[in-house]
Amino acid sequence: MPTGLRAFALAFLAILLFAMEAAFAKAIGTGIDLAQIGVIRSVIQFAFLAAVLKRGFAASFRTERPGMHVTRGLLSVTGLAAYFYIYAHLPMATATVLSFSGVLFTTMLAQTVLKEAVGWRRWSATIIGFCGILIVVRPGSQAFEFAMLVGIYFALNGAGINIATKGLTRTERTATIMAWIAAITLIVALPISAFTFAMPSAYSFWLMVCIGVSGTIGQFASVAAYRLADVSAIAPVLYFRIVIAAAIGYFVFSEVLDAATILGSAIVTLSALYITIRESRLAREREV
Repeated sequence: MPTGLRAFALAFLAILLFAMEAAFAKAIGTGIDLAQIGVIRSVIQFAFLAAVLKRGFAASFRTERPGMHVTRGLLSVTGLAAYFYIYAHLPMATATVLSFSGVLFTTMLAQTVLKEAVGWRRWSATIIGFCGILIVVRPGSQAFEFAMLVGIYFALNGAGINIATKGLTRTERTATIMAWIAAITLIVALPISAFTFAMPSAYSFWLMVCIGVSGTIGQFASVAAYRLADVSAIAPVLYFRIVIAAAIGYFVFSEVLDAATILGSAIVTLSALYITIRESRLAREREV
């Protein structure tokens, strides 16, 4: 399988798992304890890495770039709080669409920070996608909510995570990146959970475990995808998560989208589809 196609396949697997993670979080509702989820997710991530690496688990923490790992880990912690907030307060499709406004910033940072070549077609499609985001948000209208601002913050946070991940993949193994993320999350979440701890119901605990499993495997697939392709090439693939989130929202949570959200989501998805097809074709031509 061509490298570009493998990267797109891994990215699609990641967004599918992240959509499932969001659905589990929404099922828990607004009473979700972020610290408990952070602890459970970190423990599951450690268990996953230990099972995959076995004797090499301890070695996965070895790095010459601890500062970048800490930065990446702290971005994950703050992003986690915003992530669960928006999915608790907004329809799944709306929250997902808002999160993808970060693709524009990812494209900008990919060119300025990582010095990646970003062509005018990719820029154009990204900007068109951002126009779709504005249609969904409708700033100044009655449909606008505070949670939408949190969604924009989450998007910016996600752009930083994408750039940091791509930078780390140049020298670090996937296992090392995931081990440090889990460690930083546990260090931050464990003390907080000591003060906020409340015994969850069996149902809520099961959902938190599902969040940890889907999030861990999704993160592994996401990091692997960024290792194979440029950030700005992979980012548009994530738009497909909008369709998945809308389907889950409709069939599982009975969420009905208004015309503006559907129009904006369609613009975003079509722009992503164009770039995905184009980048895959170019990757095949380069390998010939």
